Amino acid sequence: MIFTGNVKPFSEFAVDLRLIEIKEKALPKLNMTVPHGLAQDEAVKRVKNLLSDVKTQFADTIEDLHEAWDGHAGRFDFSAMGYPIAGSLTVNPSQVDISGDLPFAAMLFKAKIEATIKDRLGALLA
Repeated sequence: MIFTGNVKPFSEFAVDLRLIEIKEKALPKLNMTVPHGLAQDEAVKRVKNLLSDVKTQFADTIEDLHEAWDGHAGRFDFSAMGYPIAGSLTVNPSQVDISGDLPFAAMLFKAKIEATIKDRLGALLA
């Protein structure tokens, strides 16, 4: 069988798939720790309330905020200005660990995003 036109040979598809894999692995990472002095269950309650507040306060910027909790660990995902963001957080006895992937478009704002999260979460857990 002879291919004509814009049909790619199989080897080019394999390269495309590897590039997609590399891009997914190379997403900017958000890894933060915010200390607290609360009982672990109280800290979980406050973090859950924060996510609800964020949903309300930034309703014009954030869409489709979802969260799922399993004890002291939660997963979240949402779209911010059209960019998907997903991550997880764990409320430990003395700190909250947050990790996630940021879109490349957010790289320039990574430090500001981290500072904002630390400030808001730190105040909430004080």
